[in-house]
Amino acid sequence: MDEEKIKAGVLIFVGYILSPLSWWNDLVVNFPIAYLLASIFWKIYPFNFSLYMLLAYWLTNVAGLVMMHKGAMTIVGVGKYEYTKKNLFNTLLISLVYSALMFAAVKFGLLSPVNP
Repeated sequence: MDEEKIKAGVLIFVGYILSPLSWWNDLVVNFPIAYLLASIFWKIYPFNFSLYMLLAYWLTNVAGLVMMHKGAMTIVGVGKYEYTKKNLFNTLLISLVYSALMFAAVKFGLLSPVNP
């Protein structure tokens, strides 16, 4: 296995840990990163901490998806895969649609907390 594919495999693993596909990691990975980023933005521009927190959390999930996509394309593709602006836009759009669907599902009662 060449060095490029090993790097791509590491990228996929780290991306998976950040992505929404690993729902179990939020408490120990995504939330602390989002809190740190939101705190930094709050210090620079104190506006709305909860908005910063939400955006930073969303950003960690999108970053994970981008990393997984780039790593996978490097492994299955020919040579090193270049992640274009169009690919990034598509990933962001898919993540936004996914987020909107989850929000709508909660808002309209399709998803609700489990009552023990």
